[in-house]
Amino acid sequence: MAELFRLQGCLMCPGITSGHTQASSPVGTTSGYFVRIGETSRPLSAEQLKEIFIKKIDHSKAIESLSQTVIKQTEEIGKLRDSFEQANSWKRKFFYAFLGALATGVAKLLLVMIGITIG
Repeated sequence: MAELFRLQGCLMCPGITSGHTQASSPVGTTSGYFVRIGETSRPLSAEQLKEIFIKKIDHSKAIESLSQTVIKQTEEIGKLRDSFEQANSWKRKFFYAFLGALATGVAKLLLVMIGITIG
């Protein structure tokens, strides 16, 4: 088991890694970002960090996901537009107006039949 030691007021524990001579991505600390090469760590400037992330990020997946979302939203908007146009058609409005007038007539007829008259 590795022994702990103090370095600049911090408790440290040595670690041994094997198999990789370079880290797959930069490591961030409160002191900045570093890249591991062999047995050393090299600090990265903001421009170097930007270049690394631009190279590593696969924008094609994000663009594909975004385009699929836009396609789905366009389809939903089309369905909503069709539904709205159907609901606001003059045929539907006429049907509901006719249905309302018919229901009013039936209600008045029933009231007259039981002896209640409405002015």
